Amino acid sequence: MLKGGRLIKANNDWFLGLTFQKDAPAKKEKGKAIGIDTGIKKLMVSSEGKEYGKDIERLMDKIQRKKQKSKAFIRVLKERNYYINKVVKNINWNERLHKVSSEDGS
Repeated sequence: MLKGGRLIKANNDWFLGLTFQKDAPAKKEKGKAIGIDTGIKKLMVSSEGKEYGKDIERLMDKIQRKKQKSKAFIRVLKERNYYINKVVKNINWNERLHKVSSEDGS
């Protein structure tokens, strides 16, 4: 739904800025929310106690030993990013979602 608008002239150009109002989506009635905490000792820990990425502490210590902006520092940052992506990619999200929906009786 259109809420309002402004016509603006800047540097001999005209711009029309429109404001819209959007209804809030309906709140989910089923499903279970879990919390995920990120950290230095373990990459992620869910509110259910499941730990992911237990080797992140070793990489964080390795980063701290390197001189910032050196080649070795940048290489270790890439290694850390690769490790984080690998851990997140290997989490079976479909199984997790199915397990959560099955617990609700869906």
